[in-house]
This record gives sequence, structure tokens and C-alpha cells, in this order.
Amino acid sequence: MSKRKPKYEVNILKRFADELAHPRLGEKIDYAYRISKALEAIQLAILGGDPMVIDNSISALFALIPESWYDEEFSEDISNARVTYEEETQSIWCGIPWGNSYVETKENTEKFLVLLACINLLDRLDMLARKEYREVVGGVPFGQQNVLFEKSEGEEEEEE
Repeated sequence: MSKRKPKYEVNILKRFADELAHPRLGEKIDYAYRISKALEAIQLAILGGDPMVIDNSISALFALIPESWYDEEFSEDISNARVTYEEETQSIWCGIPWGNSYVETKENTEKFLVLLACINLLDRLDMLARKEYREVVGGVPFGQQNVLFEKSEGEEEEEE
């Protein structure tokens, strides 16, 4: 066995140390963690009851979702969250209404519908829950339930 050392020592970790120490942007941002923290912040805001904090936390969750994740159903849900209504306003001077009243068209976004649209999108992307399929061995094999049911009915009739 030769104990000769190579002329130039090749150390893979030293060679790529800079790349290993500084991960790419995709590796730095853990979206699942960020989204879970945003959902947690929304829950805390709802428990706190401050409407401004609730609106801001829902807006933060919406801002976390990249446009590449949008699908048609999500876009439709967001458009349904926008509500347009007309409001009649009257100018008031020193507590006394004066002048002509006018109708103003306003647009509002229902934040809880935006939250529901975001949660539905995350559910469609399988980011909220994992579906585990398990094969269960034992019990009644598939397709033999009717046979066993007919046997059990026959036994009950004999007992009567």
C-alpha cells in the first residue's frame, strides 16, 4: 500500500467552503416556516381582537404567497373578496348638515375572505396537511364484504 501523498492536496470542503457557508436565496428562505409563522400571527391577532393587527397580519400572509403559486380558483376567491358599495355622504358644518348629499362609490376588501382564499390555496398545494396512505393488512379483504354480510344474515335467520 502506497503512503505517497498527492502533490496538491484536494480538500472538497475547503474548495467549496464559500458556497456551503453562503446558501442560495431559495435555501435561506424556508417558505413553509414563514407561512406557519404568519398563520400563527393571524391566530394571535384574532385572539387579541385588534382589527388593525388582524388586517395587517392577513396582508402579510397574502404578501408571502408568490404569484407563481396562484391558480384560477385563488384569483377568483380574491376577486370575490373585493366588495364595492355606495355610501351616501352629507357635508356637516358645526354639527349641522348643509349642502347637497352625494353618493360615493367605495371599494373594500374583506380580509377574512382573503384569509380563507389563502388557506384554501395552501391546502390545494398540500402545504397545510400531509396525506398519509396506509395499507392495512387484516380484517375483511376488499370485495368479500357482501359474502360475509350474506353469511351473517343467514345465521341470524337460522337462529330465529
